[in-house]
Amino acid sequence: MGKTKKRCFIISCIAFLIALFAVRTNIFAAGASISRSTASLSAGETVTLKVQGTAEQAAWSSSREDIASVDRFGKVTAHSAGTATVRAVVRGSGELYKCKVTVADMPRITYRANVEDEDWHGWVGDGETSGHVDGGERLEAIQIALSGENGKAMIQYRAHVSEDGWQNWVNSGQTAGTTYQGKRLEAVQIRLLSVYAKSYDVYYRIYVAGMGWFGWAKNGASAGTTGMSLRTEAIQIKIVKKGTPVETGGVSHLDKPSLSYQAYMKGKGWTEHRNEGEIAGDADGWGQMQALQISLNDFNGANGISYRVYVKNEGWHDWKSGGQPAGTIGQDSMVEAVQMRLEGELSNYFDIYYRVRSFCYDNFGWAKNGEPAGTSGGNIWMNEFQIRLVAKSEQFDVGGAAYKDLTPSVKPEPERTTEIVLQHHMGGYSLKQGSYSAFVSNGVNYGCCAMSYAIGLSIVNRQAYNPTSFWYGGTTHYNKGGVGAGVSPFDAGRVYRALQNGKPTMINYRYKNNTGQHWVLIMGIRGGADINQLTYDDFYAIDPVTGSQVTLTSSSKWGGCTVVGIKVFQ
Repeated sequence: MGKTKKRCFIISCIAFLIALFAVRTNIFAAGASISRSTASLSAGETVTLKVQGTAEQAAWSSSREDIASVDRFGKVTAHSAGTATVRAVVRGSGELYKCKVTVADMPRITYRANVEDEDWHGWVGDGETSGHVDGGERLEAIQIALSGENGKAMIQYRAHVSEDGWQNWVNSGQTAGTTYQGKRLEAVQIRLLSVYAKSYDVYYRIYVAGMGWFGWAKNGASAGTTGMSLRTEAIQIKIVKKGTPVETGGVSHLDKPSLSYQAYMKGKGWTEHRNEGEIAGDADGWGQMQALQISLNDFNGANGISYRVYVKNEGWHDWKSGGQPAGTIGQDSMVEAVQMRLEGELSNYFDIYYRVRSFCYDNFGWAKNGEPAGTSGGNIWMNEFQIRLVAKSEQFDVGGAAYKDLTPSVKPEPERTTEIVLQHHMGGYSLKQGSYSAFVSNGVNYGCCAMSYAIGLSIVNRQAYNPTSFWYGGTTHYNKGGVGAGVSPFDAGRVYRALQNGKPTMINYRYKNNTGQHWVLIMGIRGGADINQLTYDDFYAIDPVTGSQVTLTSSSKWGGCTVVGIKVFQ
């Protein structure tokens, strides 16, 4: 009986312990959980998971380490696009918790613009246009947002606003610029932060009224214009993986360059430097200008301006740049006229205007982009000059003629042509269209066009061509290229310049009374013709009817014809 009691006591203790463990386990299972069951990340982002409601540690693992890995503290790092399951197994209880992690290849950027009189436009993304192109309405503000777990903390941007200048940086979803204040958004800067800055580049560009799309700016650089009072009308933004090549397409930001210039006056030397819009020279109107110099501040690594002067008894001097003196110093020679021009990319965005005041001529208008300003040939010296740099989208009143040529009128000897006769390379192929039966349809030979094309190609490419290879389907096919589109009317100067470059011209004319039409090949010009008064009689041609070289006006049925047009070989 004693043994039985002892056995029952032991069994009761075991049962109690099992029950106690079960209760403890159930309490733990009921109170524990994972901090989140799903997570959406972009490559490079991280998120930290936790098992809550228990003091026990968990063992962490990932089903796809290549997509999302996890360390022993539950920190998940996204690597590449796809889906992975992160598991946490609680030590002691063995309880399993899961989080589905979805990784995007890269974050998506969305943005919208507040447009004059139209309020906020809808959200767009990934390089799409927000705003209007040539719509006439200005951008006033923008908002930008990023997808991803940490997107809101990964981007900043700011706007340059008319009257206000650069504003402070704002974060994802906030407004950069102004609304309902009538102010222009003129430029923007956008930058990525933290892990996004290490993994991606952000590109953005601005559409400026009258100038079109600027080039793409990148990672915090300025896009748009500052100091020029120009209207921004649209914006595009995109994100690419770090190091992805992007064609930037030119200048992304313009800040109006500054000009400095001065005049050298006889007996007085150099005047003080003047800035854009100011007058350099002798205000009393009697001083004689002998030289000038102009400097323009750095624009994309280049000075960007050149200029030259017309000097008494010497004519036009060579072009100068970068603050070099143009003219003469210490000699009895006077500057009578000036030309200025912008160079490189600067000329794509600005026009340079300039005007002078000369002795006895004080009402000149503005010259522009290389035009002469002042006088020449009359010994009338310049007293003053003035320069303006104007954006191409701006209107500018030139105010009348800027230049007067006072050179005594002498009729110049006309420039004469040099004889040119281009040689064909048709080899054994006949130059007569009548030699080829393939051109004949219903008793009529239609081969003049294909013949002229084949002979022209042989001149340009120095090889023989079978004329019939260009005739099929009842028409001529220019399947070897080499000839430009048809143009009208006949341009003798253009034909002559082409001959000088070794290129012939096909000419098409309609017979008298519209009884048919014909093609011949112009391949030469006689010598001694007045270049400014060239006529049909001055040109040589190969006529496919005869297969011989003739003067153009001796071609088949030329008399009373009407020229339809020409095709110039390239």
